[in-house]
Amino acid sequence: MEPSHMSATGKTLLLVEDELLVAQAESKQLAKFGYRVITASSGREAIEKVRSGAERVDLILMDIDLGCGMDGTEAAREILGDRDIPVVFLSSHTEPEIVERTEKITSYGYVVKNTGITVLDASIKMAFKLFEAHRHIREKNRELDEAIGKLEQTNRELLAREAMLRESEHKYRLMADNSSDTIWMMRFDGTFTYHSPAVMRLRGYAPEEANAIPLEKTLTPKSMALVRRMIEEEFAKPRGEAWAERYAELEMYRKDGSTIWTEVSVQSVRNGEGDVVGFQGSTRDITGRKRTEAQREAALQALRESEARYRLLAENSEDVIWTVDTDWRFTYISPSVRRLLGMEPEEAMKVAVSETLTPESLNTVMEVYRRHLPDIERGLDPTERMEVEQFRKDGSTVWVELSVRVIRDEAGSLAGLIGVSRDITGRRREEGRLRDELARLCREREAGVAPNPGGKGGGA
Repeated sequence: MEPSHMSATGKTLLLVEDELLVAQAESKQLAKFGYRVITASSGREAIEKVRSGAERVDLILMDIDLGCGMDGTEAAREILGDRDIPVVFLSSHTEPEIVERTEKITSYGYVVKNTGITVLDASIKMAFKLFEAHRHIREKNRELDEAIGKLEQTNRELLAREAMLRESEHKYRLMADNSSDTIWMMRFDGTFTYHSPAVMRLRGYAPEEANAIPLEKTLTPKSMALVRRMIEEEFAKPRGEAWAERYAELEMYRKDGSTIWTEVSVQSVRNGEGDVVGFQGSTRDITGRKRTEAQREAALQALRESEARYRLLAENSEDVIWTVDTDWRFTYISPSVRRLLGMEPEEAMKVAVSETLTPESLNTVMEVYRRHLPDIERGLDPTERMEVEQFRKDGSTVWVELSVRVIRDEAGSLAGLIGVSRDITGRRREEGRLRDELARLCREREAGVAPNPGGKGGGA
């Protein structure tokens, strides 16, 4: 009966045998079992054929005694150093030390020559099965090593994240425990789960006591109403935009029953599905700031009322009240400038100071300013009165009496000048008339003419 060759179809064997006739005989027998056989007569030739890759080799049948040169075990060791391939040794030796030497190289089989082709075929098939099993085991071991490597990497990452989380938690708790602001966490139903120790300074409660007080009893009614409106506003927003960080000024109860004003920063806490499950935030005492703001507002209100009174006086005074900055630009002129110079206040403010005075009066003003400037720079506030001549809109002039003093800013630096201009044209006209009358009387006395109260001369 012809042997079945189906299982061996396509397999190529490299037969390494130094005796040509033996090699030919074994090749023919193996061919009947469906194997394709190529031969090599020495260990070196076998190595070169495997390395060249010119022909595919699936298994090597290696004779141990190869005559001169390297023997089969040396050739097998060198081939296996380059390539993973099953090697079955053929030998007439049955000594234990020979078999042991081959087992140190490979364990795919040791066949004693002349035991028959059936035994050789069975050994070859077993070698293929062992090789496939070893390959499968190596593949599984590689997959297992990769899996173990990934697990070890994942474990290292988890340990690193756990360490980072512990460090982050430690830092966060350290900051929370030492922050002057009160850090807190609250469930969606308004019950607190955490207060930092700063709540003792803020409201007089220990953290555990503050946690036991619901939100509606923490805030005054007005502040609680404000929080409810904020919640309604957030619910009205699209889900992706809602519950962003919000700020509010809220009034809270202290343990002693008093209240304090606080600035609260709050943001949502979400679960894995993105649903809001609570809130976290910080609370800062702004009672002092609110008190300062109230005092500032009261001061501003008093200033506004004072300004309104003075503006009322300025706008209804016959004297012109004006201010200039350090560059001598008008910053305010009262409405009475209409009567004095024939201009609207806005129109008069656009005129340069140098253009409102006659040249002689401008020189007088600048000379007085230069004389007082050293005192002004030392922080003194001299007041000066002078008479100057100003141009009116129609080109005529008018004599005014100026009363000028310094304006300083909050730092005490020179900010400008404030002055009052009073029309003295009539007074100067009367003074001129009196001077003329006095001169006339003096002349009449010198001429021996008796004084005439009516102002007309006459004989004795």
